[in-house]
Amino acid sequence: LRGRKFDVLLNMHASMSANLISTMIPSERKIGFDKERSRDQQSLFCNEFIPAKKNQHVADGMVDFVNHLTNENGHPVWEPLNLNPEEDEIKKYINEDKVTCLISPCSSQRYGKKYNRSWPIENFIEAIEYLLGQKNVQVIITGGLSETEVEYSKKIDAEYFNENMINLIGKTSIRGMAAIIKHSQFIISPDSGPAHIGTVMNKPVIGLYAMSNLNRSGPYHSRNWTINKYPEALEIFEEKNIESSKWGQKVKDPKAMQLIKVDDVISKIDEVISYVNERNQD
Repeated sequence: LRGRKFDVLLNMHASMSANLISTMIPSERKIGFDKERSRDQQSLFCNEFIPAKKNQHVADGMVDFVNHLTNENGHPVWEPLNLNPEEDEIKKYINEDKVTCLISPCSSQRYGKKYNRSWPIENFIEAIEYLLGQKNVQVIITGGLSETEVEYSKKIDAEYFNENMINLIGKTSIRGMAAIIKHSQFIISPDSGPAHIGTVMNKPVIGLYAMSNLNRSGPYHSRNWTINKYPEALEIFEEKNIESSKWGQKVKDPKAMQLIKVDDVISKIDEVISYVNERNQD
């Protein structure tokens, strides 16, 4: 960036690392979050700020940077990504005569098991058994190679599910996983990247939320299909309620995910399969 100058810098990540990087990028306008949402003294590194808005979804907050520049009132819009050659590569896994459910069972492992937002594997196994009992349904499992994901993969393989279940944990790239999402009919996932890739690909997402606020970071167009145990978990594990908590408050005890019951997920599976079948008939 040496010798370059920019008209505008959008400091869309409220952290000290982003703040320090911003000092090395010459720009007349440096735009950051409002005082309520900024962190790590971001206001000292910016000279303009987006308007303060309470209880906003993260995606709406990102779009407000654009709205600040254009003086418009835009909202998030996504177009499905083209992902060749991965789309061609993953077609061997997709049976186009079936409804394909992609399950990404594990959340980000960034903080290890101390802040693991994954639903218990035993519950996923019950949900998979239910899915495979439905007419014309295929299940594909995806994930990475973290300790938790490898553990989940071994337990899934030990069940010897029928040929309508494919375990691809540790066997795809991120682009490959996204391509499978694009060619699936719906997604089941905790608060993690695949849930939001499902939104980009215009797929229904059964989100499993107990440790983070659905209305802040849930799958944007699938809030009606997402299971939301966050208010209950907040009271049990943090002794707080939504009204008295900071909007970004997280529940830190992984046992919160056990508040989501298998029957909760099965109920949403029935709803989403009905929706998918109706959409396919249109």
